[in-house]
Amino acid sequence: MSKAATDTGPVSATVVLVQRVRPGRENEYLRWQAEINDECRTFPGFEADEVIPPVPGIQDDYVVIYRFDSFPHLDA
Repeated sequence: MSKAATDTGPVSATVVLVQRVRPGRENEYLRWQAEINDECRTFPGFEADEVIPPVPGIQDDYVVIYRFDSFPHLDA
């Protein structure tokens, strides 16, 4: 059994969101996403956020990742 499976200490939690943005609305989306990220940073247990833009010809959507120090904090 792995250490992670038996460790009783805190376990981090990550959520990944995929968002399709209408063409021509990218700047509006990024402003809105920045506001959301700023708000998330005020929550207990927040560790990081990352916004990954589309990659033309490979990935059409924005990918947003939030990391918290525990599932209860993420869930809250």
